[in-house]
Amino acid sequence: MLGFLHVRKGLPELGVADGLRSPQGLFVIAVAALCLGAGIASGIAYNRAASNPQGGGFDFAPEAWVNLTTENTAFSPAQITVRVNTITQISVTNKDTMLHTFTYTSNGTTYSHDLLPSATTSFLVLFHWTGPIQFWCVPHRDLGMVGTITVSPPAGSNKPVVTFGSPDLTTSPGNATIIVSGASQAVAPTNYKANLQIGTSAGTAVAMPPTGGSYVSIIVGSTVYRIYWIDVDGGNTISAGDQFRISGNGVALPSGSSFTFYLLWSDGSAIQTSTWNT
Repeated sequence: MLGFLHVRKGLPELGVADGLRSPQGLFVIAVAALCLGAGIASGIAYNRAASNPQGGGFDFAPEAWVNLTTENTAFSPAQITVRVNTITQISVTNKDTMLHTFTYTSNGTTYSHDLLPSATTSFLVLFHWTGPIQFWCVPHRDLGMVGTITVSPPAGSNKPVVTFGSPDLTTSPGNATIIVSGASQAVAPTNYKANLQIGTSAGTAVAMPPTGGSYVSIIVGSTVYRIYWIDVDGGNTISAGDQFRISGNGVALPSGSSFTFYLLWSDGSAIQTSTWNT
């Protein structure tokens, strides 16, 4: 380019060395250096952001904070609580020398965060409904590296207090019968939902079963279970003496399993739970 301009002016064509020493050559070198420097700087900045184990920056300021650790292939604590509709920063310090993940499924979408060895990873969560959410480490889930996020309702929410007796596994062999020992308010069953968890797998909350011997079906994993509500006093409200019965889909509950029954409020927040082993 410099030689072409020189020839147009009727001057002898410059050699490479003379061209680079000319004012135009120095200008071209300066522009090229600036472009190269910008490219290198951009690459460094991108790599730093992509590999930052501290979680980088956030577009939204957190309103609450939760800290936990991973050590000896276990989360500690394994049970954490966050408020519904609250931007919460979760920070996980991995004290192990191996890679872990913090993985969970929310509203049908699975999210996973790599937890680098001997580093802290931070991320933001925001849940618009209440209830339990399972989290786990992908490589070590089979070793029991699991936990639960309990999304709690806003402070001051008004809901009944319901208490359960111990699960009865003998009255209806092969099934679990849970007796309501008390209820602070007599409210219609449409205000409640129910859910079931087997081991570390939970189903999706369903509406309360109707009275009269009918049931609702709930799928956990690929297995169908039944939940019955026995309205003992016929008042069409959950009250002391009522029973919940959990069974298989026309068969007995599988043996050697741990079960948790959740009685939930209509917004998905927990009212009461009952746990047993078969």
